[in-house]
Amino acid sequence: EDRDPNAVDLRRSGLTSFSQVPDCHPEVVLASHNRLRGLLDIGIFDSLWVLDVSHNSLCSLEGLQTFATLGSLNLAGNPLNSLQAIGPIASVTILDLRLPEPFLARLETVAQLPKVWVLDGKYVTLRERRAAGETEQVLTPPRLHPPQEPPLAGRSEEH
Repeated sequence: EDRDPNAVDLRRSGLTSFSQVPDCHPEVVLASHNRLRGLLDIGIFDSLWVLDVSHNSLCSLEGLQTFATLGSLNLAGNPLNSLQAIGPIASVTILDLRLPEPFLARLETVAQLPKVWVLDGKYVTLRERRAAGETEQVLTPPRLHPPQEPPLAGRSEEH
């Protein structure tokens, strides 16, 4: 069986902490169906892109704020049931986020997590962002414009 060196499969391993994992730098960590209660030590995975911690006992997401971006984060099946519980990921750009069901109203969640692009399998639309009180700048990546020409030397702006 070929194992992906960029993935660590810890599913159903009885895991209670990531400090139990040998030193490695995977992009994918599959840790569903364990006994994780927190993620304070998740920073050991400095190359993390995909994290599946579904069906654990997570009450806090502290530790995830150390990541600027995650491609996929699966939190389904955890007892996270408040905006305060998901607060630590508010500053993280997440392309695909799965939350426990039922969670709070979608617009409340979108307002709390302005950098999430896909929430529970559905794209977050501009209309939803506006309804949630977000601005278009949060959704739109910066545009690259050619630099403007500096004013000609000796020419004044006033006439």
